Amino acid sequence: MKIKLATTVALIAVTLISSELTARGQYMPHPKPTVESVIRMKFHHIVGRYPTSQELAFWKNVARDNESKDPDAKVETQMMAWFFAPAQAGERSAMIKTAYADLFVRAPAQDEQAKCEVLVSSKRITYDGMVAAIHADLAVTKITDVAGDPRAINVTVANLGSISTSVQVRMALVIFKGAKCVSITEAGGILAASSVPPIAPQKSVIVKVTSTEILQQANPQRHAYSIYIDQYPNYEPDEQASNNHQCRPGIAFSKDKVLDEPPKKVFPRNQSLSPRTTATPSKP
Repeated sequence: MKIKLATTVALIAVTLISSELTARGQYMPHPKPTVESVIRMKFHHIVGRYPTSQELAFWKNVARDNESKDPDAKVETQMMAWFFAPAQAGERSAMIKTAYADLFVRAPAQDEQAKCEVLVSSKRITYDGMVAAIHADLAVTKITDVAGDPRAINVTVANLGSISTSVQVRMALVIFKGAKCVSITEAGGILAASSVPPIAPQKSVIVKVTSTEILQQANPQRHAYSIYIDQYPNYEPDEQASNNHQCRPGIAFSKDKVLDEPPKKVFPRNQSLSPRTTATPSKP
């Protein structure tokens, strides 16, 4: 019983100390990464995959031989030299395919592969650099009603980039029970997903989105909703991006028309709307 109580007290003390340090901005130190974890991370950043057991053993020996200097920098330098050597053309070709598969869930087209191979060789582009180079740029450019169906909208999606997208691209509809669009992670609304067909560079498609809720733009029963384009199927939608997300706030009412935003007050309260007459100036 005493041991259990002492353990409980110790845990409470550690929690209180940790909370106090966090409040002061002083965080508990993280354990130093192991040589193996550093090698695995660097290898993946460069090659796009984790090393095999034999490769891991080899690079651990390289780090051990340079222990008195800067082993991390030495390993990275030698790893880059190995990756960009003429003998590793197959590794570089596979890295490009991995980057396309990770981002677009498809293999690169023949011309895309050829262009990327030239880029990798001339600019010494690693896996991380390749992922950044082939990014997609999808945008929601227009949202219109579907005639006769208040629960459907047509969404125009444009590919503003230079990379063709994949059939795996999805569009998410998030409906909020209110007049404002909040964070997608805090949404308690209804999610509906629609497939977006592949889009060639500088082209657009129209996707019909149907919901159980009212989507019609000027319908008084409509709540706020957002459209998100999941341009990278293996990653979460980026709600911070300006192009691939559009919000439609809930309807607000005025006496004579329906607006997306409350009407602004042009004149202060109790001020006359009739033009003010200017007094005739007196002669000097």
